[in-house]
Amino acid sequence: GLCDYALRRQKGKLVLEKLGRVTMPVETKLEFQDGTQEIISSSGKERSETIDIPKDKKLKSASLDYEEKLLDIDRVNNHLPRKLDVKFVPIYLWLYDYPLFLKEDAYNWVTGPSFSAYGLGLRTSFQKPDDYIVYAASHYQLNSSAVNSSVGFEKMGFLHQYMSWGAEFFNRDSKNDEEDDLRWYKLYIRRELSLGEGFFEPASHLTFYLLHNWSLGNSGFLGSAEDAKSLRYRQKQETIFGVAFYDSHAGSLPDPSTGYKLVATGEVAGHILNGSDAFSRVVLEFDKYIGLFDDHKLVIRLKGAGGIPKNKYLFYLGSDTELRGYDF
Repeated sequence: GLCDYALRRQKGKLVLEKLGRVTMPVETKLEFQDGTQEIISSSGKERSETIDIPKDKKLKSASLDYEEKLLDIDRVNNHLPRKLDVKFVPIYLWLYDYPLFLKEDAYNWVTGPSFSAYGLGLRTSFQKPDDYIVYAASHYQLNSSAVNSSVGFEKMGFLHQYMSWGAEFFNRDSKNDEEDDLRWYKLYIRRELSLGEGFFEPASHLTFYLLHNWSLGNSGFLGSAEDAKSLRYRQKQETIFGVAFYDSHAGSLPDPSTGYKLVATGEVAGHILNGSDAFSRVVLEFDKYIGLFDDHKLVIRLKGAGGIPKNKYLFYLGSDTELRGYDF
């Protein structure tokens, strides 16, 4: 069962609602404009209980489970008015997109300069930890004289499961006459299968997605947990439906020493949404890590891929992230 209580206001009184299944006694602290306080104890057994506000007092704030004794899955709805934590940061790091580094009892609004593969710019996000995140960003890329702007949304805990769904839109406005402007779209739904082995290791997951003019796992922002190496994306006039499976039991990144990793990706492209290409492809990869002695290990990597038609150049090897030491 889940423990989740919430406060809401209703015509001169407060309503305490039990949203989860667990029943626990709970205390609510009322603070009034005159500086006085009052502690109200509730059994938490009923689906909803009312807390009367004295008619001769004006309520300033109310905090349910103010000492945080309960393992409440949503602490944001424990406060009236709702808390808002605003941060202006010197550099917007990816850490600010994780609930671990945010206040769990408040909405979080984070803004700051950002460095990414798309250049130097500004990024801002509005988040409810472990629930949803909305972001907007704009970056200027010096080497191609392009302005890259994006907006995205991700909802966690979909259907009360370890699932998330999200959407992203990316607009590339190139000032270079040799490069066309692009508009990219991405929709996805992901099912988390297990926790990651380390902080930098993605959790094992299964993802279904729709891409238009985009490459999977290359957004740089949300929804980029997929390991889609060896797949060649033209990023222009492609509409792709796909599924990605990632299962890792190989210890923590960046240097696993035992266990294995299995990655599978399948995609089908068609002519909807002005897609100009039609193809099908699948990639399978299996990595095995065997500890030998001291800091030495044996790593075996097997990869296979196939697709139709054969003249579409659906795959690639080389570069720093693939067959190292070889050109793209």
